[in-house]
Amino acid sequence: MKDTGPEAPSIDAADSAPSIDWLPSPTLLVSAQGECFSASDTACELLSMDREALLGGGWISTFRGTDENIRWIASMAGLQGGSLSMDLAAATQPGRSFQLEFKPAPNTQGMLFVCLSETTLERQARWATDHYKTLLDRIQTVSNTGYWRYDVSTGSVLWSDRVFEIHGLEPDPSGVDIDTAIAAYHPDDRQRVRDCISHSLETGEAFDFDLRIVRPDGSIRHVVSRGEVENADEPGAARLFGVFHDVTSEREEDLANQVTQERLRMVVEASRDGLWDWDYGSNVIFMSERLKEILGLTETGNAFDADSVRAFIHPEHRKSFYSLVERSFATGNRCEGEVRFIRADGTDGWVQVKAVASFDSDGKPGRVVCAVGDITERRRAEEELRQARADALEASEAKSKFVATVSHELRTPLNGIIGMLDLLTSAKLNSDQQPLADIAIDSARGLLAILDDLLDLSKLDANRLELNPVEFRPYDLVQGVIHLFAPGAAQRDMGIFLNVDPHVPDAIVADKVRLRQILSNLIGNALKFTDAGTINVHLSLTKGTEGQAQLRCSVQDTGIGIDSDAQARLFEPYVQASGKTFEEFGGTGLGLAICKQLAERMGGKIGVDSKPGMGSTFWFTVDFAEPENAAGDEHVAPTRTAMQMRFRGANVDASSEPALKLDEPAVRLPSKLEAVSAPSADRDPSKPHLLIAEDNAVNQRVITAMVSRLGYTYDLVEDGAQAIEAVRGTAYDAVLMDVQMPNIDGVMATRLIREEERDTDRNVPIIAITAHAMRGTKQDYLAAGMTDFVPKPISVKALAVSLHKLCGSKSNDSADENSTALGSAGA
Repeated sequence: MKDTGPEAPSIDAADSAPSIDWLPSPTLLVSAQGECFSASDTACELLSMDREALLGGGWISTFRGTDENIRWIASMAGLQGGSLSMDLAAATQPGRSFQLEFKPAPNTQGMLFVCLSETTLERQARWATDHYKTLLDRIQTVSNTGYWRYDVSTGSVLWSDRVFEIHGLEPDPSGVDIDTAIAAYHPDDRQRVRDCISHSLETGEAFDFDLRIVRPDGSIRHVVSRGEVENADEPGAARLFGVFHDVTSEREEDLANQVTQERLRMVVEASRDGLWDWDYGSNVIFMSERLKEILGLTETGNAFDADSVRAFIHPEHRKSFYSLVERSFATGNRCEGEVRFIRADGTDGWVQVKAVASFDSDGKPGRVVCAVGDITERRRAEEELRQARADALEASEAKSKFVATVSHELRTPLNGIIGMLDLLTSAKLNSDQQPLADIAIDSARGLLAILDDLLDLSKLDANRLELNPVEFRPYDLVQGVIHLFAPGAAQRDMGIFLNVDPHVPDAIVADKVRLRQILSNLIGNALKFTDAGTINVHLSLTKGTEGQAQLRCSVQDTGIGIDSDAQARLFEPYVQASGKTFEEFGGTGLGLAICKQLAERMGGKIGVDSKPGMGSTFWFTVDFAEPENAAGDEHVAPTRTAMQMRFRGANVDASSEPALKLDEPAVRLPSKLEAVSAPSADRDPSKPHLLIAEDNAVNQRVITAMVSRLGYTYDLVEDGAQAIEAVRGTAYDAVLMDVQMPNIDGVMATRLIREEERDTDRNVPIIAITAHAMRGTKQDYLAAGMTDFVPKPISVKALAVSLHKLCGSKSNDSADENSTALGSAGA
């Protein structure tokens, strides 16, 4: 048979249920099914209900819970014969709670006593305890703080979970002993902990210390412990209670700030800059000690009124200083400038100010921070440097003028010497006279070469040498230079070989004259210092420092060679390999110095590879451009064998001057007093007629002799004014115009002639003749209206080429170039 629980009381049992009204404790008498048969007065009073409302099942509705739960507890208590209890909240009285204890009623058939007690206060206390514990745990977590209590009598220390966590340990409700707690501190801090605890226990004073603890993993945490003494008046019952705060992050941040501040201090100190912090709101300026030192201030303190500091800014620079500050506010960027200031002692100086502005939370100007560096000495040095540079430029200009004057004065007599020797060597001389004349003209040309080197070096030093890029064939240029030296090589049974790389362009654009000058110097040196053997010239392409194509030329000889010490100074002016070299070979030591500066001016460089007794290889590179009309990649590169044949032996025509016709009658040279200002009465109308404007008597003799030998007739005048008058009255085929003449010089005379020709069909060719090889350039004379340029000393060949080009001369002279302008000057 199925067990249905305790037997239900009969109606008789209900009627016979004892009355419990008199019980002093709140009690209900219920059946195992939860039916109430009686209630004590105290139960009615506790529940604030009438007895009738509690009887039956009414008492169950008093509590917040289901009938099934209460009836189940009642039935279980009846079956077990023991007591069961439960806590329930009041249903009709919010906030109240009760404990119901079910236990069998003696001397009854299946009845139960339900003893009632109110647990409202206990429940509230438990809630408050749990709530505040949760809140405390949250506070400890958020603030990184824990609490602890030290019982002096037992030596035990109670730590909160957060304190264990700060120590890197698992929580232990039993806590730790005092020795373990102290051992957790850094060894250097343990004694201080003991001293603080002893002091607090002896005096009753609170304590507060900042120390370090060492975790089991070896990491260090910075903590602050604060606390006070409890029961200080009870001997043996004293306790310490306190909080434990982990401040590691704050200490590390403080340490980082200290390091940053120290670094900033060291940077400022190293830079020797002063600091200026202007607070707009308070109108107070903070000045560092260094800034006070710069301004010469001796007052104590670092805060100054902004208006009083204004006096330290020089009146002429106050506007610029405040403009700098305003610009920093306007742009939000760092602004800097140089400002003149006045020291406390009245002397002035200069500072460099670097200002940074910031705004407050309302967007208004907040502060300006300035780094102020004393640049007085730098400004003084710059001013001295500017003055020294101006003096140097003035001295250089004076030097240039002096060199130009000396050039003119030296070239004028040289023009007469070389011109007359040219005429003399072309005359019929006997076997004794001819060698003497040859020696004289070679010596004169050597002197001219030295003068040209000095002029070139002066122009380079004064940065007044201008490059003149033109289009030319590099092969032809090198071939022409080798032709000049081939006769000398043939006389010593030496060969000059040329090797042209097939990648070298057929035509390039560069300064042909200066390129020829460098190459001539290197080949000339190779021939000078080589007694026997060969000279190899190699032309190729290479890459410059920026990857651009460059022309590279090397000259290799089998001569005496150069030691490494001499190589280091070989390209300095007036330097030769050794004193023995100068004694044996002579020279000024200017050639390689000029070559070095020319190569560098043309975008390249120059160098040498050599060993004593094993010959030398000099090389140089220069920039070049491709001609605008360059077509194809076909290059002219004769074979090495062909070049050997071409430049070895006597088959090379080395004549550098046109041959004069010796069977012509001698030309009468005018005396110094003869000045021809009108056309010659007996001139041959079939010959080109020239006007010669030259004031120097020697030059007059040279030029008139040369043009006569070349088959021209001429008129001669001595200054620019006479030249203008002569051109007005005669249609000359060309005018040879000396640049420097009295009254009206050649340049002004040319301008006036061109001005008069403006409304006519005439445009007489005017050839500039000048000894000013440095001061004048071809472009200057062309701009003045001149047609061509022949430098002094005048070469018969150069004059012949220019006249042939402008007058269509039928002379026997020939030339390989269309213009002599500047070409002869560099030869």
